[in-house]
This record gives sequence, structure tokens and C-alpha cells, in this order.
Amino acid sequence: MSLKKKSSYPESWYPLCYSKELKKGVPQLIEVFDDKLVLFRNEDGAPTVVSRFCPHMGTDLSKGAVIDGELRCPFHHRTYGKKGECLKVPGLNEDFKGPGLKSYPAVEKFGLIFMYLGQRPLFDFPVFPRVKGEAAFSMALRKNLKTPYSSLLFNGFDTHHLTCIHNREIIAPPIMGSDSPYHLRASFSMKVLVERFYDIAVKFFGVRVVDVVLDCWGGNFLIITNKKTKDNILITSVPRDTQNSTFFLTAVTNKAEGGLLNDLFQRLRLKLTTYLGMAFLKPDEVIVEEMEPDLRSLHPQQDLCVLKFWEFWRSLPKKTL
Repeated sequence: MSLKKKSSYPESWYPLCYSKELKKGVPQLIEVFDDKLVLFRNEDGAPTVVSRFCPHMGTDLSKGAVIDGELRCPFHHRTYGKKGECLKVPGLNEDFKGPGLKSYPAVEKFGLIFMYLGQRPLFDFPVFPRVKGEAAFSMALRKNLKTPYSSLLFNGFDTHHLTCIHNREIIAPPIMGSDSPYHLRASFSMKVLVERFYDIAVKFFGVRVVDVVLDCWGGNFLIITNKKTKDNILITSVPRDTQNSTFFLTAVTNKAEGGLLNDLFQRLRLKLTTYLGMAFLKPDEVIVEEMEPDLRSLHPQQDLCVLKFWEFWRSLPKKTL
């Protein structure tokens, strides 16, 4: 077991992997939050997230098996359920139950598996403001970056870099707001300047001024709403350790009605939106790697959104694994 000091991170919903990567009957080891966790599908087929080592003798449970939805230790065959509880200790009275595993709330949404860092969620899994009923989504794109988690977080709220890097001119001061202690919103308008292929594609679809709303939950779960289009972008991230992070990007909208042709067109549009979203972020990737932000140098007007974000992030309750 690792004895290295772990960092604390905001209590929030974090993405771990694609749904398709977690197979029934096979435990999976995931490296997050300066440590490692074990994922498996329980008897209902739903994802379960538990601590890595068996409390009996410290065996790595990712080397075990999942039998009938129960995680079995490879060493002495103790089994654990969907809440981490010890279900069976072979060779002892059936009434005896050993200590359980630490477990974390988990959900499966948008083709991804998320966990909540904490025992009881302080807020529900975030919803998209414009999505009512059943949602349609594209397969998320994943990117691993050698980027401290803190550097990755504030990027969405850095409106000044939109002009310098992304050919966007902010034409009105951002409006900040919040719906709860775990939520931060920024609304602003941007004029599209033509320099890259991405910008030409955006203008081709008739978008010259982009009205954007950023809804951030828990510091890492960012919903981007473009008021002039039907789709929403989700960018959600998780720290692997203090110097490395992973983020996923997908497009989400209301499920299309009207038959197969409308469904096919929606799938193509969502896929294109997802790829354009990742293309938009491409210039940031090299720049944010190994950044070390210094908040003392931020300007109260030019960097207003970043300052508001850091104030919000610092206020969030933090946990370690």
C-alpha cells in the first residue's frame, strides 16, 4: 500500500473511463487522485467503485474476479458487494462478516462512468439546462495531459485567452452567477474572427457572434451552452496525480424525434460538434502542460472570471481517497 502523501480535491462527480471499458465479470484498476481504485459491475450491471486492497491481508482486488456481481479476493476468496460490504468469509460461520471496502457513489451517463469523491454527494449529478427527458450524446473524446489539475480547471473561465489563442473577441463584460455553493456560472458574448479552419466552419453555419453560458459544478464538471445552437458541450476532468490529468469532451442534446433520418442526422451533428470542440481546445494543450499559475499576478478586470473561479474553487469542500 502506498504511504505517499495524497492531495485533496473538491467533492464532485469525476469521470473514470468509458462505459464500454468496464466489462461484466472483470475488475478494472483506475489511477486517480494520487492513488488507485477498483471498478466492477455489480449484480445489476451498474458500476461499483471501491478501494483497491482487501482489508483482510491487503491483497490487490483488481487481480481478483467478479462472480455473480460480487468482487472476490484472489487470495482467500472473501467476497464484497456493491456497497463494499463483506458478503462471505469462506471457512467461517456464515454469520461472521469481515470489514468492508471503502466505496464511492457511481453513475453511468453519456457513455462514461463517473464517481463522486465523498461518501454522500453534496449535490446531484449535474443536468443540462436545455436537455429535457431522454438525452442524445456523441461518444466522448478523451485526452491525457501532463497538466496539474489546478491549471486545467481555470482554463474555461479565462476569457482573456479566448482572444489571444482562439480568435474570439469578448464584446461584453462577463456576467457571473451561482445556483448553489457548488456551482458557478459565467455568461458572455464573443465575436468570431476568421483565422483557422475551425473558425471558417463556425462562420459557414452562420455563427458570427457566440453567446455562451458556462455552468461549472464541483470545479471540474463544465457544461458549455451555445444559445444559438441545439447542442451542449460537456468537458469533465479528473486528476490522476498532482502532475497529470485526464479530460473527456462530448456533445449532449435532446433526443431527436421524427424517425431514422432525423436520428442519423443528429448523430452526425453531435459527432461533428464533439470533434470541433476538441479542435477548439487543441492550441491549449501544449500551453497548459506543466503550468504553475500564480494568482498574485491576476488583473482584477482582465482576469475577473479566473479570480471568481478560484474563489469558488477554494470554497469547495475537499477530500482525499
